[in-house]
Amino acid sequence: MHRATRVRPNARPAAGNTATPGALGLARAPLHASLAALLALGALAPSIARGQPVLGGADDATVARRGTTRIRIPGAIATSSERFGGRSGSGRDGEREPLAIDFSPDSLGARFLPELGLLRDSLGALVGAGDALPVSLGAVRTRARVSTQTIPLSAEVGVLDRVSISATLPITRSRSSVDLRVNEGGATGNVGFNPANASVSAAGSAAARAQNAALTGQIGAARAELQALITACGATPADPRCAPLGDLAAARQLGAEALAVEQRLARVYGAGNAPGARFVPIAGSPLQRSVDARLGELGRRFRGFGVTTLSDSARPAAATSRIGIAGFQRLLVDPAFGIGADSLRSTARAGTGDLELAAHVQWLDTFGGDEGARLAPRGLQLRSTATVGWRFGTGFLPLPEIYFDQPTGTGADALLLRSATDVTWGRRLWATLVVRTALPLADRQPFRIPATPEDAFVPAYRQQEVGRRLGRELELELSPRYTLGDVLGVWGQYGLRTRQRTRHTGRFTVEGVGANGAPVSFDAAVLDEESGAREHRVGFGLTYSTVAPYARRKASLPLEIGWAHFESIAGSGGAVPRLAIDQLQLRIYFQLFGERRGGRSGVR
Repeated sequence: MHRATRVRPNARPAAGNTATPGALGLARAPLHASLAALLALGALAPSIARGQPVLGGADDATVARRGTTRIRIPGAIATSSERFGGRSGSGRDGEREPLAIDFSPDSLGARFLPELGLLRDSLGALVGAGDALPVSLGAVRTRARVSTQTIPLSAEVGVLDRVSISATLPITRSRSSVDLRVNEGGATGNVGFNPANASVSAAGSAAARAQNAALTGQIGAARAELQALITACGATPADPRCAPLGDLAAARQLGAEALAVEQRLARVYGAGNAPGARFVPIAGSPLQRSVDARLGELGRRFRGFGVTTLSDSARPAAATSRIGIAGFQRLLVDPAFGIGADSLRSTARAGTGDLELAAHVQWLDTFGGDEGARLAPRGLQLRSTATVGWRFGTGFLPLPEIYFDQPTGTGADALLLRSATDVTWGRRLWATLVVRTALPLADRQPFRIPATPEDAFVPAYRQQEVGRRLGRELELELSPRYTLGDVLGVWGQYGLRTRQRTRHTGRFTVEGVGANGAPVSFDAAVLDEESGAREHRVGFGLTYSTVAPYARRKASLPLEIGWAHFESIAGSGGAVPRLAIDQLQLRIYFQLFGERRGGRSGVR
């Protein structure tokens, strides 16, 4: 049995399938020039007034005749910068939203880095506000545009006149262009890197730690002076220095509060042997002003008892600026912060997709065996082909630690079934109905398992090997066509694509990563959300074909050239990319074995 290709956690792409950050360009095919050439060919080619069915342009029910090989080389470029929103996204199901909306949080808070939640609690206790204080590194705005160039190399060989076999191997090259903005305008975020913590601000840590040590030293000295006064006044209440004390209980309470503030300042800002948190409030921010106000209030209360050791100007070293792009990328890349991913920037990937092998049987054909009747049908005629195939999961999935990495395939083996039926009305009008389904097999793949589906920045410890079974895929295509002559045709298409939810299995517990070193448990089933999808797509195209002239010995080579454009017009059930696809297709027929008899065109 074939084993699906699996990307190991933290593995780099293998040779021939690369996904690297950088500005690797994606050459866009000259579609307008190709379309002009196609129209010119149609204008120069011989035309037959009675009109004939022109092949190509979209999938149909024809098969390669016995001994004939049909080579199909389509080239398509799909681009997307929007998606139809999922059920757990920011909008309603099916609502258009930016492709990178999950990477554009308004606030980088405790959901982004759990240590910000601990900082929030410590600051709340320091200023006496509980946990109501908002703590945020600021807002991130990400815009992304994804372009994927696909060339599915396909060869079909006719075994019998109504039976053929085919093989298809896609070659893909994709690029994700990312524009990142962090704290744009400098108006968001209230915490930044702690200048006293040597792990994040080595350059200024000594001076900042000295400033913090001076502050905590003053608080300690004020406490000691107050305690000495309390002790002396307890023995000699008549001492003139005891007059400001008043109620000794209030003085003792102030001493206890001052000790708690001193300890919390050292824990948050760093002083002495305490390195402090990696983030502290930004100088001048409302959060830092709350800390300053708390220290001012503490000094006034000391002075009320006659203790002036705590200076009005003594303040901890606050963060000097909000984090920018470089600082944010550092949070993503540096393993010390827990995310341990690649930076959020443009990426590129090139490689092969899923290999498909299939057998096609044309089980219905009312055209008859006469080539003339086939190329100039009268009345209502039908032909239908059934296909059974197998998809080998040779494509590569995105690496979990690379944002906006694009897959080259599904990476999962699957049974493929297809039905294609052509219906003709006279000599000019015909249509094709195609139904495809894929029944994937279960496999195992590495994923980062978020706490909620919209969490984009998932910690490294949540990367686990997960059991996966892709949902059943179903595609429906209806392609009406009209022939303009012997060689030129136009066509349109409506497509419906659905995918059931993917099932992910696995429960995991990781020790020592929660608050205060507590274990964290999570379930891979959260990945099921937004894994289903329904997409409606429309398209149109032009086809130039020499198949009919070749059958009449009026052309030296049977080939088809087609151009098409497709657009996603609606999507629902999950996060569905809104695609714009431009496609060029070339199909060539040649005799592989046997002899060409009569005017046979190579297809049936």
